[in-house]
Amino acid sequence: MKEAKHRINMEEQESGKVQEKVNDLEDVEANETKAHLPYLPLDMVKLIAKRLILVDYLHFRATCKMFHSVAPQIQWRTTTPRLENPSLSPWLVLFGKESVYSFIDPNHGEKYLINLPQVLKEGSIIRSSKDGWLLVTVRMSTFFFNPFTQALLPLADRSFRIRNPCMGFSSTPDSSECVAVEIEDKTANNSNFFVNYCSPGNEDWDEWEFEYTNFSFDCNSPVFYKGAFYYLGKEGNLGILKLNDEEHSFEVLTKPKPPCNGNFQKFLVECNGELLSIFVAPFGKWVRVFKLNESKMTWVRVENLGNYMLYVSHTSSMSAIVKSPGMENKIYFPRFYGESIVFYSLETDNYHSFKSKDVVDFYSTTELLCCGWIEPRWC
Repeated sequence: MKEAKHRINMEEQESGKVQEKVNDLEDVEANETKAHLPYLPLDMVKLIAKRLILVDYLHFRATCKMFHSVAPQIQWRTTTPRLENPSLSPWLVLFGKESVYSFIDPNHGEKYLINLPQVLKEGSIIRSSKDGWLLVTVRMSTFFFNPFTQALLPLADRSFRIRNPCMGFSSTPDSSECVAVEIEDKTANNSNFFVNYCSPGNEDWDEWEFEYTNFSFDCNSPVFYKGAFYYLGKEGNLGILKLNDEEHSFEVLTKPKPPCNGNFQKFLVECNGELLSIFVAPFGKWVRVFKLNESKMTWVRVENLGNYMLYVSHTSSMSAIVKSPGMENKIYFPRFYGESIVFYSLETDNYHSFKSKDVVDFYSTTELLCCGWIEPRWC
C-alpha cells in the first residue's frame, strides 16, 4: 500500500512538473508577443488585421496565438473576405472542378477556391474581366459576376447562343456608362459584321450591322480606351468601335502600321494611360512590347516597363503597378512550368518562374486557354 501511494505521489509530481513546463512555455510565448507589441492594445491589433491585404492577412494569422485569435479564418468555399485594402496584384482565374473558381497568385503561388452561384455551375465560360468583375456566359445567358463579393448581375436574355468569344465591357456594372459588347463575324452569306451590345437594366440586346472592312477580328477581348473599344486585328492593325447615342461607328486605322508582320500571338492592354501592344513570336521565341504614339500614330518599341507589370490572356489583359519586389518589368502569361506561373522578363529577354532560378524552356510550359486575369477587389 505504501509503495502504491508513493508511486501515485511521484506521478502527480511528474504531471505537475510537465504542466508547469507547459505553462512556462505559454508564458514565454505570451511575453515574447507582448515584447514585440508593447504598445498595441487588442483593439488596435484587430484594426490592423482588417486593413491587411489578403496574403499579408494569411501570414498575419500564422504569426502567433494572439494574432490567430484576432484574425478569423477565411472560409473560401462558403464566404468571401471583406478586407478593406484590395491592393493585390492580378490573379489568374479559371473554372475548376467541383463547381468552383480557382484563383492563383502568380507571385506567391498560392491557390484559392471560391464557390460559384448555382446558375453558373454548369457550362459557364469567362469572356472578359475588368475591375474585379467577370463577364460570364452560360449557354444563352450573360452575367456580370464579382467572385469576391458574390455579386451577380444578369444581362438581358438572348434568343441565340454566343458564338464569338470576342466580348468586352466598358466599366463596372454599377456604372451608368457600362455596356457589354460582342462582335459577330460575318457569315458565308453575308460580308458584314454585327455588334451586339447591352447595358445592365436593358430588356434586350441591341444589334448594329456595319459593312465589311479590311479587318479580321482576333479572339482577344477589346480594351475600352478613351471612350471607345479598341481591337487589335489578326494582321496587327487597330480597329475602333464607338457606340454613340446618335451614330455608331467602326473605323479601321490606316496608321499605325502593324509593328510586326507574321502569325503572332498578340494582346492589347492599357498601361498608365497609354495603349500597349504585345506580340509573341511562334513557339515563344521572343516577346516584344510597343507603345502607341498618338501624336504621330506610330508604334514605339518599349524595352523597359519601369515599375509596371503586364498580365495578358485572350479573355483579359491588364497592367498593374508593382506591389511586391521582383515583379516589375515582367509580362505574366497563363502558362505554367510545373505548378508555377510563367513570366517573360524584359530585362533578361527570357522566360522564368518564381519557383525556379533557371531560365524556363518555353517548350516545357503548358498554356491554359479557358482562363483570364482578375483584380482582387472586395469593394
